[in-house]
Amino acid sequence: MNKKTTACLLSLALAVCSTQAAAAEAVSIDALRAGGITFEPVKGAKNVAVKTKGQRMAAFGIGMLVGNAMGSGASNPQDALEIAQQAGNLTQQAIDDYGHQRVGLLGPAPVMQDALQQRLAEIGVPVHAADAAVGYRVQVQQKVWTLEYEGMFKDDYHLAYAIDVSMKTPEGKKAGRTTCTGQFQQVRPLPEWQADEYAKVVEAATAIGAECAGQVAKDLGLVGIEG
Repeated sequence: MNKKTTACLLSLALAVCSTQAAAAEAVSIDALRAGGITFEPVKGAKNVAVKTKGQRMAAFGIGMLVGNAMGSGASNPQDALEIAQQAGNLTQQAIDDYGHQRVGLLGPAPVMQDALQQRLAEIGVPVHAADAAVGYRVQVQQKVWTLEYEGMFKDDYHLAYAIDVSMKTPEGKKAGRTTCTGQFQQVRPLPEWQADEYAKVVEAATAIGAECAGQVAKDLGLVGIEG
């Protein structure tokens, strides 16, 4: 019977929460070996979005200016409340959209997919080329991969991530879907993340990808490759 499941696990380096939106029955090793698996090209994993403290403060400044301009025309408390809500929405939009830098660094999704493919090969499951139209099909998408500051008055930055994974049967039916999401527990000042061509970000992506591979395999019922 399908269930909605929420599973979170913590390790020394990671904070991972995997939310399974459509649980799958366990897929037998025999079924995997008979049909194999085709992994489609990973989507959305070519850049890390860098959200800096300076950009956030500039966005807040824009929001305050907008709010003051809008509030100057308020004639009663109800109008003032509505204006404040609109200004708040505009401020948040400015925070989200204002000048994010995008750095060409692969996220943890490709690492996770590679780990899944390797584990499948180790138990004798054929992994087909991405353009093959056979076997179970798996789609991996990097939904979130950001390097962002901890808060307005702090210098530390953290990595946030969300990897969405869906699987279909050889007949094209939904076989499961899950998301590995969380925040890398190590925080550093931005210059430390940027040092040596973002070496620490690359290390984090590797650790996150490996951790998510085991969780995703478990969530999707890929028997025998969870470990």
